[in-house]
Amino acid sequence: MEKNKKHKVMIVILIVAVILLAGALVTVYIISNQPKEAPVPDSAGVGGEIVDNWNPNIDNEPTRGVDDAIIPGYGNAEMIAGDTTLTLSIGNPSENTVGLYATLIVDDKQLYRSPLLKPGQGIKSIPLNETLKKGKYDAYVLYQIVDLDKPDTKLNSVRSALDLIVK
Repeated sequence: MEKNKKHKVMIVILIVAVILLAGALVTVYIISNQPKEAPVPDSAGVGGEIVDNWNPNIDNEPTRGVDDAIIPGYGNAEMIAGDTTLTLSIGNPSENTVGLYATLIVDDKQLYRSPLLKPGQGIKSIPLNETLKKGKYDAYVLYQIVDLDKPDTKLNSVRSALDLIVK
């Protein structure tokens, strides 16, 4: 009787082990066949053609950061409702000796972040990661000033405010 009881316990343990192993294999199969999410780049999923010899063509007087970096100033910008591109010249004046990352913030929401802009580089057409409805928005370009040799070393940041009018 004792031998029969041990035999039943061994069978139950074996069945439980097979079930657990099968569950683990199914889980691994499901996880390995999930579509991979693409990493979100700094530009929040959108690019922007970087041009050399960038000229901001901006009427407003530039701001100087604490580290003497020149930051472009803006008054306003306009775009059409539903568009995903904003014509706005953001960039790093050639007189600077630092790198800049430019982030467009509209109503406290990041709509674009540039790659590293070296002196003399800029972007004239900003691809946005979402569309905007008609209206007037408070916006600014947050310029993060970084060391060119160590782009992960933030030196300072400056906001350049603008009114964004969506027609």
